[in-house]
Amino acid sequence: MFAHAALGFALACGLFLSLRALLGSSLPIGGRALVGNLARVSVPIPPHGVGAVAHFAGGRRATMPARSEAHEALARGAWVVVVDIERRTAIVRPVPSELLEVM
Repeated sequence: MFAHAALGFALACGLFLSLRALLGSSLPIGGRALVGNLARVSVPIPPHGVGAVAHFAGGRRATMPARSEAHEALARGAWVVVVDIERRTAIVRPVPSELLEVM
């Protein structure tokens, strides 16, 4: 009986870890804690639409939907700062080029 319980526990842990690995890179991690952090545009953001940004949270790379604060187009690879989170979408502002030269 103990062997069956141990096997069930092991299977449950394996399933949890598999789902976490599968979903972890696409779920927003950190929520409002991301405000003020740097991110990089991973899917181009159209002027009045939604793209995506990649950021690091909890030591892992994660992505989340994003839109431009000023409703401007942002190209893939552009560095941005997260200024707000609205409905699980990052509101971002481009990092000024002067600051990129220092980075």
